[in-house]
Amino acid sequence: MYSPKNCQVSPPNYQLLQLMNEQGWIIQIKNLIRTSLPETKITVEDLAEAVHVSPRQLHRKVKALTGVSPVKLIQEIQLQLALEELEKGEILSLGDLAFKCGFEYQGYFSTIFKNRFGISPREYWKDSMKQAS
Repeated sequence: MYSPKNCQVSPPNYQLLQLMNEQGWIIQIKNLIRTSLPETKITVEDLAEAVHVSPRQLHRKVKALTGVSPVKLIQEIQLQLALEELEKGEILSLGDLAFKCGFEYQGYFSTIFKNRFGISPREYWKDSMKQAS
C-alpha cells in the first residue's frame, strides 16, 4: 500500500540545475560566434542582441562563467577556428584564412595567433603541409 511517508523524493539540486543552464548558455554563445564568423566579424553588441541581454550583462555573465571578457572569448574562438582550418590544409592564403575567421587584417591575425600558440600561422601552415606530404 502506498503511503506518503514511504515516498522519499529529494528536493531538486538547484545549484546543479543552474550550472547546467549556465553551461548551456555558454555553449549557445560559442555556437553563435562560430556560426557567424565565416560571414562577418561579430561584435559584443551583436552577440548581446542575439542572446537578448545588454552588452554589459553579457560582459558580466561571460566573465563570471569563463573568466574572460566577451571580446577575448570571440578572439579565442576565432583562433581555434583558424587552427582547425590550418590543420585541414585546405586554405589558399593566410589573408583568406584571416578573413574567414573574422579578422580584418592579416598582420593582426598573425600577431595574436603567434602570441596564443607560440608559432606564426605561416610556420604552422608550412609544418602541417610537410606532415601531410
